[in-house]
Amino acid sequence: MSIYQVLNPATGEVVETYPTATDEQIVEAQDRSAAAFTGWSETTVAERAA
Repeated sequence: MSIYQVLNPATGEVVETYPTATDEQIVEAQDRSAAAFTGWSETTVAERAA
């Protein structure tokens, strides 16, 4: 398994590490994001602010 690291560019310090996502996990995240956006984008600004 690969590890993805987030580095602080000023210090080079490792801020956090995460396992690299699989292709299936990436597709699932894209599908869930698209579904969430579809529902969210159909609401009014007032509904989203509440």
